[in-house]
Amino acid sequence: MFTQEEIDRWRRLKQEKFEHDQNAMMSYAIKKSYREGQMLERLSNIKSVMNNLHFSAEKAMEALGIPAVDFQKYRGQL
Repeated sequence: MFTQEEIDRWRRLKQEKFEHDQNAMMSYAIKKSYREGQMLERLSNIKSVMNNLHFSAEKAMEALGIPAVDFQKYRGQL
């Protein structure tokens, strides 16, 4: 048999775990959404520079200050 104090403690712990998990999931979703939005914005900027200034994809990314290590990632999305 459990005491009321043990039951209350278990309920509090269960509620705290639930809130922690919810916060972790929201944080992950926000970060993921931010990264996806950032990538879409960069792709849009690359395309604009390519179209307006008639730059190659590589020159457009250089002009925008995108690190060379990320070129392949964006080139695949163009």
